[in-house]
Amino acid sequence: MINKLKSNNNVCNLSIIIPSFNQGIYLEECIKSVIKLDFNKKIIIIDGGSKDESVSIIKKYERYLDFWESKPDDGQTYAINKGVKIAKTQYISWLNSDDVYLSGFEKFYKSILNEKKNYPVFYGRTIFIDKNSEKIGRYFTHRFLRYLLTLRCFISQPSTIIRREYWNQIDGLNHSYKAAFDYDLWWALFKKYGEFKFISIYNSATRLHKDTKSNQMRSVQYDESTKIVKNYNGCVPIKWPIYKYFSLFLRKFIYRY
Repeated sequence: MINKLKSNNNVCNLSIIIPSFNQGIYLEECIKSVIKLDFNKKIIIIDGGSKDESVSIIKKYERYLDFWESKPDDGQTYAINKGVKIAKTQYISWLNSDDVYLSGFEKFYKSILNEKKNYPVFYGRTIFIDKNSEKIGRYFTHRFLRYLLTLRCFISQPSTIIRREYWNQIDGLNHSYKAAFDYDLWWALFKKYGEFKFISIYNSATRLHKDTKSNQMRSVQYDESTKIVKNYNGCVPIKWPIYKYFSLFLRKFIYRY
């Protein structure tokens, strides 16, 4: 099913893409967190043909949407790339359907509009929440350092806003990655356009639960991350093969969800 809605004519610099697939239990909270942001934005939902309550939730809020569709696709990266192609704004962001924006996203976005340097990516801070939306931790974030990027992904995806022009020039997300495609994106944008701008504002929350890719595909995520670092950096820090075997245990120990 496809449903296109007429966009308004007000000036808008940001499109927010929500990729969705059978996450109806969290989708409404996600959509509401975007709608309540107090600035003009375009909202695009690409649903992969969900069989749960997702479509009925999308229809409930369709008057706020600039575009939505629900039909089988080739996965999350396909949905996000398609949403960005539909977007015509200067900046884009994507919010997974089990994550939410915090009120700080408004201040974060408005500070970007006053930035004169053409950074490829702006990023803020993120908290972890559980399935009940209770805070359970904080995502490790740091000002941009190349060396640190070889060791870990310190850029929290839901906290980012990306310059669409630069996204298009690297052809967006790499479909060959199933779990670490955001890490590959940061490397690709950094190598071509330089460092990112860190704005120390908590602007988003990412949800930890048993069905997330970071939980279900932990080994794949580390294998892909190692490949990405080798591809862009030429060598892989010893941390990657060592930490891979302890990461899932440590994550469960620290974040009990």
